[in-house]
Amino acid sequence: MVDLSIVNELDVIAQMPSLLDMHQAYFRELFAVWAPVTSSAVRSEAGRVLGR
Repeated sequence: MVDLSIVNELDVIAQMPSLLDMHQAYFRELFAVWAPVTSSAVRSEAGRVLGR
């Protein structure tokens, strides 16, 4: 379920990159909290999108 939530957020960011510019710190914090229960593929993609 968390993977799907992250993938949905990443899709929204792909559709509206300015959202990441405005809320990057929030997404980094949120995805870091969720990291222990996400798949490695989703963690990797989130890191790529967030510039980590």
